[in-house]
Amino acid sequence: MVSTSGGVRIAIPPSEGTTLSGETLPRTGAIGRYQTLLSAPGVLLIVPAGIIGRVPSTMLELALPLAVVGRTGSWVSAGIVTAAYTIAGAVLGPVRGRLVDRAGAPVILLATGWGQALALGGMLLILALRSNLIWLSGVAFIAGALTPPIGPIMRVLWSRLERPDLREAAFAFESITIDILYIVGPMLVAVLIAVAPIDVCLIAAALLAALGPSLLAVAPGASSARTEARSTHWLGALRSGAVRRMLPISFFVSGSFTATGLGIIAFSSAHHAKAMAGILIAAMSVGSIVGGLYWGSRRQPGTLRQQLTALLLALTAGMVLLIFSGSILLFGILSALVGLALAPAITAMYSLMDVVAPRHEMTESFAWLGTSGNAGGAAAVAVAGLFVTRLHHTGGFAVAALLVGAGAVLCALLAPATQPHAEF
Repeated sequence: MVSTSGGVRIAIPPSEGTTLSGETLPRTGAIGRYQTLLSAPGVLLIVPAGIIGRVPSTMLELALPLAVVGRTGSWVSAGIVTAAYTIAGAVLGPVRGRLVDRAGAPVILLATGWGQALALGGMLLILALRSNLIWLSGVAFIAGALTPPIGPIMRVLWSRLERPDLREAAFAFESITIDILYIVGPMLVAVLIAVAPIDVCLIAAALLAALGPSLLAVAPGASSARTEARSTHWLGALRSGAVRRMLPISFFVSGSFTATGLGIIAFSSAHHAKAMAGILIAAMSVGSIVGGLYWGSRRQPGTLRQQLTALLLALTAGMVLLIFSGSILLFGILSALVGLALAPAITAMYSLMDVVAPRHEMTESFAWLGTSGNAGGAAAVAVAGLFVTRLHHTGGFAVAALLVGAGAVLCALLAPATQPHAEF
């Protein structure tokens, strides 16, 4: 069977004894959702293209400050340049999303991908010739502003799937992809700097920034991220009350994740095992991947608001347990268990936005969710750092528990009450 929805052409092979309404899963078992999803024409290009195009972002979080320090010897300069890159990428996310809704994904992907690659090349040139902080910060801002909006585009493409069970699997797969990216990006930087100068990392990031978006731009169905023409308003997706109610939830939830990362580093340092920080973060990521695979493999009970609220309450309890873990071994076990709810929570949050966002402003709506989360992360790392410095090395987990708990309360009170994948 070939279904078309919003311009995406996705072939869904029927399975014997099943329906394609989403009410019945293929007889191949729960994992059949992923098999059906990945077997659709074009998906085997869309998925790797989306991964390749987002690796530079996770690389640059580490490679950019290291490159600046290597040339200037100043961590202050590195912080300023990295902040310029990060702020531009976060603040201008909704603008890039709105451009995709208006002009179409292929045009914006090519413009931002190649534009960011050129900006990174410009940074290399400035570092080699002058290492001027003002020029470096300006070009870093441009590089951040031109971050390809691959995440929002991928979620819009997945939202076009006609079968509800496949949409659930796709959003779970997207959450898992993010976990994998935050393992692959820093690992790639570590491997490259072990065998070559740090500049090679920026070159690799530039090449991938051009390659990934270019591949996604020519993938089948990519143009469907563009929506039907509508009269524009300066508020864009923020005109929707449902979209606005989702933003504070993303702020607190994403903030809790950032506070947790800082808490893990502080915990490892306090136990004289700084090298274990990466392993503990990886343990949580592995738990998140396992949880995401399970969550997307079967239909979950309740409405999306109920699912998200329950997952956030589970995360709150998990963060509290991390406060009282007294050893590295126990902490590692608890980290993996807490991770089981991470990807499902992200999946439920983006699935909820999927069903409430205006159909003609989908990409911008997803981008606002990401921008709100980035703002929450920036605020959380400052507060968590204060708690860790002034109170206790587990202060980061206390902040994380407070934030995700607040997110659970807001979800129960503010999140739109809708059945999963209701039509609007």
